[in-house]
Amino acid sequence: MALSPSLLSLIQTFPDSDRLTEAIGLYMAELHKWNQRINLVSRKEGDLSPHFEDSLHFARALPEGAQVVDVGSGGGFPGLVTQIARPDCRVTLFEPVLKKVAFLTHIAGRLAPNAGIRGERMEPDTADHFGHAVCKAFTDLDAWETLMAHHADVLWFLASDPQAEARGPGWEIVTSWHHETHGARHLLRKIPALQPS
Repeated sequence: MALSPSLLSLIQTFPDSDRLTEAIGLYMAELHKWNQRINLVSRKEGDLSPHFEDSLHFARALPEGAQVVDVGSGGGFPGLVTQIARPDCRVTLFEPVLKKVAFLTHIAGRLAPNAGIRGERMEPDTADHFGHAVCKAFTDLDAWETLMAHHADVLWFLASDPQAEARGPGWEIVTSWHHETHGARHLLRKIPALQPS
């Protein structure tokens, strides 16, 4: 599968863009192959580039050396792509579906050996704490914030136009972009107020 011009342009903004281009190409080919057997992304989608673009916009926004958790990582978006693009960061992926965990482990073994993969669901009473938490899978910002408010210093959310428009207080739009097939996309960020545990 060919990488879209917009994805290639975005990759060029990263150091070591040749390595990243090769890695994303391999990832995309493996995703396409595995997606024939297990549902990692919608099979109706012919162009997988938007998933990688979303992930790379998030990766660009992180500070150096960030510790990140990706909840409901699915096919590795945005967490595993972030780990590949930003080897200075430490990304942990939470994914409860074991077939998807097998795919994530396969890709991480080839392209991101520093990624942490946990075959479990993130729960509100989990003791883990991360600097940054991101998701692409949630549909509800309030549910995301409720789940993660005690687990991360900064919350991130990859949002559609309606999700961005409905965002609550404290959520800021960090960057926006447009996909030909997925429409307007936004990276939202919130620093939760410290709450007693």
